Amino acid sequence: MVKKLKGELAKAVEEIRAKDALINRFKEWQMADRYLQDDEKIREAIEGTRVKVDQVHEQEAKEMAEAAGQMVKTLQQMLEQKND
Repeated sequence: MVKKLKGELAKAVEEIRAKDALINRFKEWQMADRYLQDDEKIREAIEGTRVKVDQVHEQEAKEMAEAAGQMVKTLQQMLEQKND
């Protein structure tokens, strides 16, 4: 009877250890999932910033091209006036 109880106790202890190990793995997976979610948020923020920076650069390039075009027109007008 005592041997049987000791055997059942040993089995129960082993089951508890196995379930504890499983719980710890779940905790690790939850942490990894949380870090992955944080990484995704950071990537989204970086991509959003990249899009905004690209838009600003495009706008600046457009404004510089327009200013250069206006400068060329002005210089041409000045040359024409000088030649007249």
